[in-house]
Amino acid sequence: MKVSDVMTSEVVAVLRGTPIEEVARVMTERKIGGVPVVDAERRPIGIITEGNLFLGNKRVPYSGSQLSKRYSKHFCA
Repeated sequence: MKVSDVMTSEVVAVLRGTPIEEVARVMTERKIGGVPVVDAERRPIGIITEGNLFLGNKRVPYSGSQLSKRYSKHFCA
């Protein structure tokens, strides 16, 4: 099996300045666990995952916050 057999081909990306709340909304609506982060020229510069948002990543100020509580029902079984 290859990556192409299981990957999503309709890529959704966010810009570096996208609010965390918007990223969480996109991930919830699309039922995806991660989103590429792109620069103004749409070049990939990183990725943000549900783990970054909800599993205690110290660089994300929303971990354990009201945002986490609001969206955790969508990500946590």
